[in-house]
Amino acid sequence: MIDRRQFLAGFLATAGSFVASAALKPFLAMAQPSRGSVSFDEGVASGDPMPDAVVLWTRAVDPTAPGAAQEIILQVASDAAFAESLVERSVTALPQADHTVRVFVDGLRADCIYFYRFIARAGGMSRTGRTRTAPSADSDRAVVLAFTSCQNYEVGFYQGWRRMIVDDEAAPEDGRIDVILQVGDFIYEGGGYAVPDPDFRRVHGNSPDLLDRQGRPRRIPPFPSGGTKGDYAAKAAKTIDDFRLIYRTYLRDPNLQDARARWPFICTWDDHEFADNNWQSQTNLGARQTGRLAASQAWFEYIPAALSTARPAAGVAPKARDFVPTVVRDVPFGAPGEPSPDEEVENQKAISSLTIYRALSFGKHAKIIVTDDRSYRTGSPQPQWWIDKHLEGMAAPNGIGLVAILDAGRSANGGNPPPTVTIEGKDYPNPKQFDPPGTMLGDEQKKWWKATVAGSRKTWKFWLSGVPVAGLAFDFDAIPWKSVPRVMLSADTWTGYPGERAELLEYLRDREVENVVVLSGDMHTHMVAGLKLDPTDPEGRPVCSEFSVTGLSSESLFRIVRHRHGDDKRVAGLFFAGQDQGVEVLNNTLMNGVISSIVYSLTGSTSLAGWVAAKAANSELRYIDSSANGYGIVRASAGLLRTEMITIDPPVADLGTEPAPVRRRAVFEQKPGENAPRLVAFDGQPAFGMPEGPSS
Repeated sequence: MIDRRQFLAGFLATAGSFVASAALKPFLAMAQPSRGSVSFDEGVASGDPMPDAVVLWTRAVDPTAPGAAQEIILQVASDAAFAESLVERSVTALPQADHTVRVFVDGLRADCIYFYRFIARAGGMSRTGRTRTAPSADSDRAVVLAFTSCQNYEVGFYQGWRRMIVDDEAAPEDGRIDVILQVGDFIYEGGGYAVPDPDFRRVHGNSPDLLDRQGRPRRIPPFPSGGTKGDYAAKAAKTIDDFRLIYRTYLRDPNLQDARARWPFICTWDDHEFADNNWQSQTNLGARQTGRLAASQAWFEYIPAALSTARPAAGVAPKARDFVPTVVRDVPFGAPGEPSPDEEVENQKAISSLTIYRALSFGKHAKIIVTDDRSYRTGSPQPQWWIDKHLEGMAAPNGIGLVAILDAGRSANGGNPPPTVTIEGKDYPNPKQFDPPGTMLGDEQKKWWKATVAGSRKTWKFWLSGVPVAGLAFDFDAIPWKSVPRVMLSADTWTGYPGERAELLEYLRDREVENVVVLSGDMHTHMVAGLKLDPTDPEGRPVCSEFSVTGLSSESLFRIVRHRHGDDKRVAGLFFAGQDQGVEVLNNTLMNGVISSIVYSLTGSTSLAGWVAAKAANSELRYIDSSANGYGIVRASAGLLRTEMITIDPPVADLGTEPAPVRRRAVFEQKPGENAPRLVAFDGQPAFGMPEGPSS
């Protein structure tokens, strides 16, 4: 059996990492707050709670001596007044860790609220944080989990966090949130987002910037390096100092800072913690091993997570590891004539510098299984170089049949892949003819996922995936007078990797693993689904359920398509209608099919649109709110899973620390063994095409 010293050795090897124990008597006399120049402007945070441990975090810097290390004292107590300190630990905020510190505190009691703060020896004190340990393994109480995604600082305010805080304070003790699950895009890698959208124009006139109450642009400051080219932003982060600047800017928002001070977080990442649509060290704009390494280091410095201190889950050894400094170069890989991702040494060094997939338990009823959907995936089934070379001027051809062939690589057609593929009557060389099948998780993480999910005896197994497993497709193949394939909305999600998606769902079915619930984000829409082996089969039986959460502040999917396609009359009727393009026809297109929305656009009749609704449009979907901002809350107990998908008003006006108004609440339930959620209650004004009443 591994002893405590060995167990913590890896954690202590990293700058800014420390260990403290409540099982030991505090080493110091009770430290007292005092005035001084040391500041804690980014607040405090906690992460990855266990029954006996939690990671605590802060950043301490003296603006008068910004390069100097700072000696600070962590105090942990069971009361907010710190009448008796349970833990006192002297730690050092080092400049090489951007003055951040992470303290792994063990020896705590299960299911208890603790308070903590940091006091600088040179004077100055952090705010007080509140955290909660996980329930013990035999605890039968219900667990409450909130989950969020996509919080672009420049395009939305954070009053969704304030709404969550206010509601939680008013909730009864057994209804309060235990932990926040952040499923990715905690930051966005770019600065200078311009959003020419009607919601912004109504609030901010003709300004391309989000403006606060004082009329100041809500912007990321200029990057220390000058930045690099971005996909959508004017500039993207390039160096470790650039990424650190983004985290510091985000964390000085009072609403986000208050949320981190109130609850422990469990986080994974998606693409924008590094670069849009990235895979391994590859971006849409080329290989960036140096950027991948910098992004990983900054995430590790600013997101409190128990990685090297992760515990075994369901008898499966943990794989997570703290950040290990290294040196890399930017070297091309992945295209014809270049090394493969596995062969390119710089890429492998960059992605292996930090391992974040892990699992945590909450009592009898919740296992949290966190995956990394970016670091080990193969490239898109449609490589960017292929699109650029062969499909100039065309949008990415996301036909479901084509993507399946490309994803299968050399295993397509029983090991006889076609040398060419046909798009709109024209043949193109098959870029994946000799490649292995696509993967999202990579071999090692996939083996770990299977062992963890099958080995868990918890009532509910929550899989935190950065991208949705359920697909969103336009059923153009249902139009009898056109020869157009069914087209998926995005190949960057699990639907771009249909082979591995089917493999995982078949594994759950064949092993009879019940009550797996995917919690995901990325698509900027609330989406609820019962996942099937064949997502196009309206009669297929769900294998597990999924709740995909919209962006807390980022543009909604509806707003994105409205301002990108508002002038395109060929597709406008499938996305929006009305003089101000305000009717959310996109919901109806995805729930009820292309023909239903065509009928509505021609007649204006919701009755006729409903009459021609297609069950097979996206047969996994139970609910979608494509114009949402907001978050989700799950209550998991022995006999019931109850989930609220909460939609707030678009966060384009600065409300300060006032909570966001709630626009809609959709409530779903499922019992153990059902594997698909049922809509049981709905409050607010439904959007067109949205189910608004209880479902069977």
